[in-house]
Order: sequence, then C-alpha cells, then structure tokens
Amino acid sequence: MEKKRQSVTRGAAILAASNLLVKCLGVLFKVPLANLSGGSVLAYFNMAMSVFSFGMIAVTAGLPTALSRTVAASPQSRHPGLARAAFIPAAVFGAVSAAVVYFSADSFAALAGNIEAAAAVRAVAPGIFACCCVSSLRAFAQGEGNMLPTALSQLMEAALRLGVGLFLAKLLAPKGAAAMAAGAIAGVTAGEICALLALMPMLLRLRGASAEKGCGRRLYLTALPLTVSSLVHSLAGIFDTRILISALRYIGYTARRATEVFGIYSGYCMTLFSFPPTLISALTASVMPAAAERYAAKDRGGLSRLALRAYFIAAAICIPAAYAFMAMPAELLGLLFRREADVLLAAPLLAALAPGLVALGFSAVSRALLIACGKTNFTLVSGLTGCAVRLLVTALCVRMPEIGIFGAPLGSAAGMIASVIPEMIAVSHLGIGFSRTLRCALPPLFAGLPILLLSPLVFRALAGILPKGIATIAVVCLFGLLNLALLFLPKLLRSGTLGRKFDKLKNTEDRPLFSIINP
Repeated sequence: MEKKRQSVTRGAAILAASNLLVKCLGVLFKVPLANLSGGSVLAYFNMAMSVFSFGMIAVTAGLPTALSRTVAASPQSRHPGLARAAFIPAAVFGAVSAAVVYFSADSFAALAGNIEAAAAVRAVAPGIFACCCVSSLRAFAQGEGNMLPTALSQLMEAALRLGVGLFLAKLLAPKGAAAMAAGAIAGVTAGEICALLALMPMLLRLRGASAEKGCGRRLYLTALPLTVSSLVHSLAGIFDTRILISALRYIGYTARRATEVFGIYSGYCMTLFSFPPTLISALTASVMPAAAERYAAKDRGGLSRLALRAYFIAAAICIPAAYAFMAMPAELLGLLFRREADVLLAAPLLAALAPGLVALGFSAVSRALLIACGKTNFTLVSGLTGCAVRLLVTALCVRMPEIGIFGAPLGSAAGMIASVIPEMIAVSHLGIGFSRTLRCALPPLFAGLPILLLSPLVFRALAGILPKGIATIAVVCLFGLLNLALLFLPKLLRSGTLGRKFDKLKNTEDRPLFSIINP
C-alpha cells in the first residue's frame, strides 16, 4: 500500500509540474493578445474555444475517463485491445465532429454570440480530431499509472501553441481582432497535432490488438453518463456566452462593447482563476486510478484515507487562492495585464468569482472518486444541476442594470456550489463521512485568514516604497509562506511532546487531515 501511495504522489507531482508549466505557457500566450488588442480578440478566441470544447467533449470527457478507470480497476484490462476499443470510436467521432464544425462555422459562431468568430471556429476544427485521438492515448497511460506521456505531450502542445499562435496573431493583427483570434486559434490546432505526433509510438502498440469480449460494452456504459454530463456542460458554456452578451445588449451595451466586456471577463478573470484548478486536475488524474484500484479491492479504509487526503490538498490549494482573489484582485491581475481600465473592470469580477473556487476544487475530487467507484450517474445529476443554476442566475442577474456584468461571476459561482452539493452527498455513501470531508477544509480555512485580512494592509505599506508589481510579488510570497507555516503547524506539534498528548485525543483515522504524503 505504501508503494501505491508513493505512486499516487509521484504521478500527481509529475502532472502538477507539467500543468503549471503548461499554464505558464498559456499565460504567455494570452497576455500578449490581451495587451495588444484588449478584450475583443479574447472574446473571439474564447467563443471559438467553447465550440472546440463542444466538438470534442463527447470523446475527451467520456471514453478516456472511462478507459482510465477501467484499466486502473482491473489489472487484466491493461491490454492494448481495450485502448483500441476507445481509440477507434474517438478517432471516428473526432473526424466527423471536425468536419461538422468546419463546414458549419458560421452557425456555431452565431450560436456562441458573434458571427465574426467564424474564422477562429474554422481554424480550430482540425484540432478537434487530433484532441480526440490524443485524449484516448493519454487516458490509457494514466490508467496504467504512467503520467509521463500526458505530461510531455501537454508541454509540447503548449509550446507549439505559444509559438505558432502568437506568430500568426501578430502577423494577422493589421486585419483586425477576428483575424488575430483565428491566428491564435491556429496555434491551438498546431499544438494538438504536435501532441498526437508525440504519442504515435503508443498508437503503434494498438495495431492489430483486440479487447476481451464484453470489455468494450462495459467501457461504453461507463462513458455514457460522463459524455452526456460533459455535453451538457459544453452546451451550457456556449449558451452562457450567448445569454451574457444578449443580456448586456438588453441593458444598453452596444454589440462591440458587450463583446469587449465578455472578453475581459473570460480572458482576464478566467486566466487567473484557472491557475488553482490546474493543480487540482493533476491531483484528480492521479487519485482516480488509485481510488479505482482500492474500490475494486474492497479496501474501504484505504479509499477513505485517500479521499480525505485529496480533499485536504484541494482545500489547501483553493482556499488560500480564493482569499487572495478576494483581497487583492486588481494587484494580481495587474501582474499580467497592462490595460489599467480593463484591469479595474475585471478586478471586482474576479473577487465575486472567488468563492466558487473552493466548490470547484471539492467538486473535482468528488467527481474523480465517483467515477473511480463506478457511480458515474451521480456526475450527470450534479452536472445538470450546476448548469441549470448557472444559466438561470446569469440570465436573471445580468438583465438587472444595477448588477450587469457581475451576474456572470455570480452565476458561475452559484453553479459550482450547486454542482458540488449532490456530489459530496453521493461520496458520503461510499463510506467517506460528510462531516469528516468538510473538516478537511478547516485547517486551510483558518490558516489562510491572514491573506484575506492582512495582505491588503501589507501591500499598501510596501507599495509606498516599492513598485506595485514587486510589492504584489512580495506580499504573495510572504503570505504564501505564512499560510504554509500555519497550515502544517499541527503536524509540527504532533512530532513533539504536545503532539503525543494530542494523539490521545484524536482518532487515527483523522490523521490524513494533517498530512499530505504520509498519513
């Protein structure tokens, strides 16, 4: 079991490091676009990316996840034939989806909110096919506990996206924001194709392989609820964009200004907001195979300890980040973006979105556990609930002139919270107590309070003697170290005399709350 824990930790560390580098490359990709042209190019870019997500989501969120879970839960399933059973339909669906998106680009762009995004939608279509193929190959490797193919292919994909996308965007800049977005999206397509080429050796392993009888059927039944849930999420994202832009125009925004404001929200706020989930995705990618293995072996004690450790890590990442987004949104956004007026608009939106980050972290862990244990139907229920709440709150709030664009983060945060509640209730039926799960958030909740209460005061003091950017970095480093010290103080106390006395008052099953690596 200790070896399995080390494998989970090692896999999470590999993916976390890879995802952080990928996210940094993504920031280096998006920030120049925003600084060159403001919100418009980001709006067109994100509209095309929402279509990209819709075109591939049926494959990338369903079959690969089911494949990873099946391979991890059953060692005898670790055969290339099973990967082939997932890869062939993924490739076929990806090819059909890419063709539909390319030839119906005008319709998809209009659905997303602006016909001018059609060129960007066409540019992303070939990437849908490549991404569908890549996702299946990555999932088979993850199910075997090997995170390196995913990590390396992600890095190659991000590097090519950065180089090709920025080059083409700057080359097409004289033709306007829509052309720039198309050039940037072409970089995304180039990155996906590069990732597929990097995984070609894995593809050769599947040649001539055949799965055991019945394996393909079980795989597809597991994937079906995940596919439907992901399709709902993707469609909700497209409709959310359309609803938001339409509602802004309803309260008096011009079409151009509504597009710009959406671009600022989706490009500025979401770029920064997506950093913590990058680490969470690495955690869940490693936790899901380990949880599936423990559940298949009926090791409920091991599953509970793994789940509590995962919830604790998610809370330790998301809660301090949420505090920082609420306390210093303008200062953090100012580190990335130069347009002061756009930053001032985006800052309160980021602060309003921050509470949803904690729900998002717990939801990601809960979904991974439910999928690992074969309870995929619950993810469909939670997905439908979250999307319905998100669309309803956005549609109602944005149409109120006194709320306006603030309805977008309020709707997103409400949707995240509404989604996590049924998921955590479902997880409690796996023998992982609801109260014990919530208690995982208590140490990060209290350890992070200085970030919320004191960081603005310290920033003001430092900003009087240092440039704003340096002062912001100093505050982030200072309170980050303070948060870590407060977070792991109980573990330090446990190592001494006080710790031995403290142990007598605590059940050993609660130890994962205070230890990430060795509970």
